[in-house]
Amino acid sequence: MAQLGQKFVTNELPDNEFTPLPAGEYNLLIVDTDMKETSTGGQMLVVNMDVLDGPSKGRKLTDRLNLVNKNEKAQNIAYAALKSIFKAIGVDSTDNSDVMHGKRVTATVTVQEAKPYTDKYGVEQAGSPQNNIRGYKAYGDAAGVADSSPADDADKAAWE
Repeated sequence: MAQLGQKFVTNELPDNEFTPLPAGEYNLLIVDTDMKETSTGGQMLVVNMDVLDGPSKGRKLTDRLNLVNKNEKAQNIAYAALKSIFKAIGVDSTDNSDVMHGKRVTATVTVQEAKPYTDKYGVEQAGSPQNNIRGYKAYGDAAGVADSSPADDADKAAWE
């Protein structure tokens, strides 16, 4: 048993409701990256970023790039996103995601509507809206963001 150091009253604790960032362009700092195994045995690069300015300053964004995936479309979307990040930060070649850490980028962020799903216990869940990153460009670049997703099926997840 662990002592909490104080008494917590459930009704007095804040709610932790997630609300996605509004769609738009955001200046971001790439904080860290990590390779993780996917539920299907693939590998994804998780890119964690902080919003640098504006009303959402300090909020977190995460991009998950399916670099090794049985679904070729999902893998190609991840490769395009990685290329977009590398171009934005001026990297020509690397085998280590650490080159992204501490780099600033500007990204186009969209909001994907909530989609119902069945959880691992077979219970229907309502789902919640979530942010998707549709492209990256150099930090502060006034030119258009390089779209890292295909134009068709833009509102679908890569694995759909």
